[in-house]
Amino acid sequence: MKKFDLQHKAVIIKIAQKRGLHNCHRRFLKRKNRRGINIRSNLQQCSFCQFYFSKISQNHNLNSKNRAYCKAPSIFSFIDNCEGTCAFFENFLCSSFNNKAKQVVFDQLNCQNIDLCAETVASVLFKEMHRYGNKNLSGIYPQDDNLKHIVRASGVTKYLKISKDNPPDMFLFELREGKKSKSKFNESSKKEIQSTALIEYLNKCLNKCGWELNNNGKTHFATIVGELLDNAEIHSKKPHWWINAYLQTIGPKKGECHLVIFNFGQSISESMQTLPEESPHRKKIEQLIAHHQKRHLFSSQWDSDVLWTLYSLQEGVSSLAGLNSQSDHGQGLSDLIEFFQELGDNEDSPPIMALISGNVYIRFDNEYKIKSQYHNSSQRRQIAFNKNNDLYAPPDSRKVKKMRHFFPGTICTFKFNIDNDYLENLKNESNNNRP
Repeated sequence: MKKFDLQHKAVIIKIAQKRGLHNCHRRFLKRKNRRGINIRSNLQQCSFCQFYFSKISQNHNLNSKNRAYCKAPSIFSFIDNCEGTCAFFENFLCSSFNNKAKQVVFDQLNCQNIDLCAETVASVLFKEMHRYGNKNLSGIYPQDDNLKHIVRASGVTKYLKISKDNPPDMFLFELREGKKSKSKFNESSKKEIQSTALIEYLNKCLNKCGWELNNNGKTHFATIVGELLDNAEIHSKKPHWWINAYLQTIGPKKGECHLVIFNFGQSISESMQTLPEESPHRKKIEQLIAHHQKRHLFSSQWDSDVLWTLYSLQEGVSSLAGLNSQSDHGQGLSDLIEFFQELGDNEDSPPIMALISGNVYIRFDNEYKIKSQYHNSSQRRQIAFNKNNDLYAPPDSRKVKKMRHFFPGTICTFKFNIDNDYLENLKNESNNNRP
């Protein structure tokens, strides 16, 4: 008959309990580690957020708190406060990619100005983070009733289908995503479908003010939009792009139109610097850079990256121009600048267009206009943003500058009025100038 010592039994029980607890703890750690891996793998599926984060993370420390509070600047606008708006998105992404943060709060309470472009970029990033990021996303509406009205109708909450507002004073072109695709024979690509939809939308905006685009106008605008989307698909090295717009009625036969087209990927400067050594455009820009360096014209806000971007706006300039048989590359931005100059050129409220790409911010507000100039016995449109429209002189630092913050892609955003009185005068001037 076997005997056992109670004291020994107690020791054996104690050891067994410790081992059991240790095994439980190991299982807990495994679950926790698996959860961490799942969070990281899910975040890696956020391709746009991941790409943006990879461009700015080296300059930021990740927030170690469980709750990330992202407060939008009082002027949440790429047009009027590009630096502050880019800084906000950097803060949001650093908070979102922190595994310790379970909740991310988007606070717009004290915003005094919100533009469609900032809300559009926020919508795209928030939707992707909501889908893959395993985060509890929440937000606070602006105090201002008009801004709340805009956010609910065309901002983050509309894109995430939290709100379904369709206010009578706003005519919406809801946020649309497209990407490069191979269209089948006799089948339109997404680019062509969305270009057509945008042209129809702009025509309806004009209809509300008693006007419409004629066939030449539709064709012209289709060419402009087509090249912009081509740039997004080809130059950026990323296939996705987004379009958003709205028209807000501000009086009888008068409306304020907001439009944004943007993509993630290579900046304009990065794309232009891929030009081959033998390219005449590369030789010209290198000549301009050498001139500015020799005369010490560069500064903290004006450097070679900004010059590459500014040069890309000139007619006929493209990273593809001269490399294939398509001679119309490099027309799109020039045509677009001229088109919007003419469409909304009103002294009381001039059209505003902003181009943001990488570290570069360029603002068009009709103080400086694109003009035809002679280059080697041929006429080309040029804009240099200085008094003499001279690319060998620095531009106005209020209109063209290098930012401290970075946007990994390209944004074209516009704000212009459709005014019946102005368009009537434009028509009369055009008729009077006919021979």
